[in-house]
Amino acid sequence: MRRLALASSLFALAGCPGGDDVSGECAGILPGELVITEIFADHDAPQGSSGADEGKEWIEIYNASSGTIDLEGLTITHSRPDGASDHVHTISGATIAAGEYLVMGNVAPEFVEGIFDYGFGAELGDFFNTDGGKFVIGCGGDSVDEALYDEVVAGKSIGFDGGATPDYTANDDLVNWCNPPEEAAFEFEQANFGTPGQANFDCEVVVAGQCNDGGSMRATVPPVPGDLVLTEVHPNPTGTDGEQEFVEALVTRAIDLNGLGVGRITDASPSIVSSEDCLEIAAGTYVVFAHRATANGDLPRVDGLFDAALADGSDIQLTLGATVLDAFVWANAPSSATYNLDPDFMDASSNDMERYWCQSTTPWFPGPPAGDEGSPGAANEQCAILPAAGQCFDPAGSTSTRAIVEPTAGQLVITEVMPTPTTPQGDKEWFEARATAAFDLNGLKLKRIGTTTGTSTLASADCLPVVSGDYAVFAKKLLPADNGGITGVDGLFTFSMVAPCLDPACGLQITSSTDVAIDVVRWDQNLSCTAVDVPLTCCTGAGTGTCTSSKVARQLDPDILDAAGNDTLTSWCDATNLYNATDTGTPGAVNDVQCP
Repeated sequence: MRRLALASSLFALAGCPGGDDVSGECAGILPGELVITEIFADHDAPQGSSGADEGKEWIEIYNASSGTIDLEGLTITHSRPDGASDHVHTISGATIAAGEYLVMGNVAPEFVEGIFDYGFGAELGDFFNTDGGKFVIGCGGDSVDEALYDEVVAGKSIGFDGGATPDYTANDDLVNWCNPPEEAAFEFEQANFGTPGQANFDCEVVVAGQCNDGGSMRATVPPVPGDLVLTEVHPNPTGTDGEQEFVEALVTRAIDLNGLGVGRITDASPSIVSSEDCLEIAAGTYVVFAHRATANGDLPRVDGLFDAALADGSDIQLTLGATVLDAFVWANAPSSATYNLDPDFMDASSNDMERYWCQSTTPWFPGPPAGDEGSPGAANEQCAILPAAGQCFDPAGSTSTRAIVEPTAGQLVITEVMPTPTTPQGDKEWFEARATAAFDLNGLKLKRIGTTTGTSTLASADCLPVVSGDYAVFAKKLLPADNGGITGVDGLFTFSMVAPCLDPACGLQITSSTDVAIDVVRWDQNLSCTAVDVPLTCCTGAGTGTCTSSKVARQLDPDILDAAGNDTLTSWCDATNLYNATDTGTPGAVNDVQCP
């Protein structure tokens, strides 16, 4: 666990060069050639054993020089950080080879064994378990190296960062010291952890704004807003949420992830992506943040860990300090599949809009638990994107949107109807309406009058614009091969225009998306007639309401092109122009007959 440093300004105790008055066996040892690298101050006795520290406390020294050093005559002083309560021991009969470690313990010389290379008995007193202490290696009153220790943890040594070369200056700062984890590799004695006589645990010392790039320190390249774009979330995995949830982001500029925060928008302390090494990420890379580095649903990569729990309706935020880099809020994420940002909207503004997100449909290899789908660390799937409410894409097929322009009453006039085409009638019914202004057909409702069912809405992501004078054709089928030869269909409806009719006056109505009436026409179904092949008034039996196909469209007189004039039945008459081999009408064009 990383330890917090003491205020280094109080105890910045670098070694001093030897003075001219130094004499004796240790006179040739220079400051920095010996480095204090590890201290074990509080033994943790197994249950049922003695908790005494006698014969259990130790200090480790490293030879940073290029040759063997004879320690004869060196002194070790142990005291409080301010020098009080000091005890001194003079070393005798010990050497240390270049690049090697020497472990000195509080045992008598004759009992040196196990992890110990040297014993100083009780001469250095008890190591301090609270309020800290200091060790100084000296020669003739001058310091060769000194080190502080503080925040002692029972059963754990405190060691200088094993990820760096032991250095007599760097070991002055407690930021560079840490306790080893409680793992078997570091358990030198039951329930006691350290690395006596060998390289220490890597403390992963993080220096704000700096990182290790192949052995050299450099300034990190921090992300700014726009450099990271949230692109995929997995709040509801098949497996355990706390193990298999993940978040993905696209890196748009080469950056370092060092210091990046990952958490919920309300998190005061997000999880920090931390490393002493530079976490350099190239532009165009999809990075993945997960709860676990392994056993996480077979994620192909994990670039950082986070603790925040996600949910169906939730959020995630990327930060650097107090700066928000990107955030995404969703209302209802899918289960057993990720929520995926469309690849056409990979920017930190567009991804705020949930309509650009969709459920993933393809599992990643080698695969999460059965049923989970997504693309962690890879390009996303295309989504069937709809514009925001009241908006449409213009031009069609683009990602540019504008507000839908709705018509007002009378701006779309029904001008021609074909309720009885050549049999089979079902797929070949159609009607036509003329625009008297510029607007969009999007959202218009086509309704059958005289029945409790029958409404079709013109839904389209693309804008469906018309201008004054345009004729819009609405049919049952889109393709000419299916609809009786009509081209240029502007919208589809699903209801039958004639039978069954619950009202002798049958007809059509067009309303806005908010049910404002735009236009309506009615025709007399004449349920008691006996004639045949009379347009719109034929039937095969009195009162049956079952009409025989006339193959003739009923069209509005071309001189009467308004929503009031088309309310009169005498303004309508039979079309004479064939638009296919058997049926007459002018779908999508000016009507061809002046009505008598």
